[in-house]
Amino acid sequence: MKVKNLRLDDLTKPEMAVFLQKEFEKLPKELSADLPIEQFIKKLLEKAQGVFLWLYLASKSITHGIMNGDVGVTLSKRLDELPEELESLYQKMWERLNGGNQVYRHTASRYFRFAIVDGWDIDLWTKEDKIFFAMSEPNLVQLSLAVKVQDGLIFPPKGSEIKLSDLDTLCAATELDIQIRCAGMLQVGRHSDLKDDFPDAIRRLMRPVQFIHRTAHDFLVDTEHGQSILNHRSNEPTLVDEHLKLLKCRLSLANTYYRELEVESDVRDIIAECNQLNAKRANPEAILTILRITKDLYEDGALRKFYLAEDNALSFPCVMACYLDSFDEFIISSFMPTPSPELATESLHELDDLRHD
Repeated sequence: MKVKNLRLDDLTKPEMAVFLQKEFEKLPKELSADLPIEQFIKKLLEKAQGVFLWLYLASKSITHGIMNGDVGVTLSKRLDELPEELESLYQKMWERLNGGNQVYRHTASRYFRFAIVDGWDIDLWTKEDKIFFAMSEPNLVQLSLAVKVQDGLIFPPKGSEIKLSDLDTLCAATELDIQIRCAGMLQVGRHSDLKDDFPDAIRRLMRPVQFIHRTAHDFLVDTEHGQSILNHRSNEPTLVDEHLKLLKCRLSLANTYYRELEVESDVRDIIAECNQLNAKRANPEAILTILRITKDLYEDGALRKFYLAEDNALSFPCVMACYLDSFDEFIISSFMPTPSPELATESLHELDDLRHD
């Protein structure tokens, strides 16, 4: 991975010095008062060679050491040992933060694995005003559920309803984990991009979780050491399994958002994820279970309904027939329980109208 000459943000040396000064000023005075901060700044600027991303990561390594109570000699040694190439710096920071602790390594690897898989596209609506929002990057609450909560506690949603207060607590723990364990490669955004029309309670949960830069992603995906981090254990779930877990988390959140905040999710997102999982050869029975739960949430209103005309919502079988790429037998069987020939005929007319729109 050739990132040695990367320039992130074209900052001058004085601007980089200002950045460092502000970072060190954030530290508690009782921890930094007796340290040679100016020497640290000078050394960091020399080693950065104009690469702001390197400077950012290296300064995080030093400030983390200060917060841990490291003395000046230890910090100077740490600074001298920081490699000048980004790939090596990522590796060094990972090893320093997690060492030989298998639990820490496993926790961090799970965050990384979920951050690189598919399954993050989400569309939300406010119920009354129908304000729309779309997001395609990892979000804090879904990541928190995926990493920290077992399947049986989130799925099926109706049997394991999670409160917003529980989600707040979970997200706080996840954010701290990411700061401590992920070697600066992942960061949690300060604010969500959700529009102001959405409740504050959901905005703080939906903050983005991002790689600090594309090189951090590339380090994990394209280098031997990065792969060893992602596949920390020989029995790690496959990325398809992680994708499936994310979808279960999405359904759980859709149920909570609607029940507590009257925020609706998009049924087409769920079906699109089922199509992707089927193309990746995920377990068909697992996908069918997802579809059955999706049907329940659609009929309850948690997943936004589609209307051909006012007061004429499409049935879930019609939605599946339009958007689901496979599982024809399941789609057909979904039409079968219709209690009367008239309703069955109406559903078929709905489907025909939708296909001609």
